[in-house]
Amino acid sequence: MNSNTIKINGKIYSVSNPDRFTSFWRFFNDGSWESSTLNIIKNNLGSADVYVDIGTWVGPTVLTAASTGCTVYGYEPDPVAFAELQENITINQLEKINIQNCALFNHNGIMNFGSGRSTHLGDSVSSLMNGEGDISVKVIDVSDETKKSWFIHAKMLKIDIEGAEYLTLPKMSYFLKEQKPIVLLSIHNMKTSGCAGISGFFKMIFNRLSILKVIGFYKFQFIESRKGWLDVNASWVPFDIFKKINFILSIRGNRELLLSDEIIKM
Repeated sequence: MNSNTIKINGKIYSVSNPDRFTSFWRFFNDGSWESSTLNIIKNNLGSADVYVDIGTWVGPTVLTAASTGCTVYGYEPDPVAFAELQENITINQLEKINIQNCALFNHNGIMNFGSGRSTHLGDSVSSLMNGEGDISVKVIDVSDETKKSWFIHAKMLKIDIEGAEYLTLPKMSYFLKEQKPIVLLSIHNMKTSGCAGISGFFKMIFNRLSILKVIGFYKFQFIESRKGWLDVNASWVPFDIFKKINFILSIRGNRELLLSDEIIKM
């Protein structure tokens, strides 16, 4: 395959802007990028299902979901990443994807948004919580969005919003408990979440305890265990009490959680 094509589920997709994202899509094609997450998407969605992607970036998880034939709804506030995602959808003539250039958060309005740890917008670390405030973006109260009919019927949610999950997820508590979708949830560290110092550490403990309270009803909870730097080395392991203690107290690194109320294909 050339530098602007990828293969998912035996299907070939085109991707735009190879000059900027060539290395990423090569990493994706090698199966080295978040393979455990992508396998959950591929193994548990079909043409009759709805998948919601909160924090789509340029579309690796969106295109993976689309390869199953399901209907996709996505949210991405970064205008550069959103334009890239739009192009990737258009050039592949995908019709069952609905995307919005906004962030889901804990209120409606306009917020500052920046490039996070990177030097420019469009990278996967752009953030409401840890950006430089380069631009203003639209934010939508997630509790309003979860009342929409297609959201209610979503079989799976992926949430990767660079630290904003600590404020967004509690407002999804009622929806999650009532509908019990499969959830792929990225939990971010102190710096990404806009916390710093001793006070930030205690705030992080409180935030992570709040996350555990929100997801506590799920029968099956897994955390991604990594044996090396590459995501291809990751595997899902039970999110037991010892891992929860480590989760609460650790200030470093991201944590990927898989939540389900029934046994799924992993």
